[in-house]
Amino acid sequence: VCLLECSVREVRVVVASILEKTLESALHFGDPGLDNLTDTLLSLLDKDVPENVKNCAQYFGLFSNFAQRGCGPCQLLLKHSAYRRMLIFLLGPNRQNNQ
Repeated sequence: VCLLECSVREVRVVVASILEKTLESALHFGDPGLDNLTDTLLSLLDKDVPENVKNCAQYFGLFSNFAQRGCGPCQLLLKHSAYRRMLIFLLGPNRQNNQ
């Protein structure tokens, strides 16, 4: 939550960097807690990101940087419906599929 609620940009950058390295290492070593961490980070889209929208650049940057690391990170994000969840956040929950 510090990634979103901290008012100091530099702190959010450092927290995002730590989380990105943690995700990369957990994926590389097959850590069983990776799914839980990923799901926890993505669950922030439901309440915490909308409440701290002015501070969410590092949150989305974390996922952007992680996804650019290759096929493994993208598969993990797809497994947790990250792209769908982000689209729902950006477009709003009441959008129809064809709109």
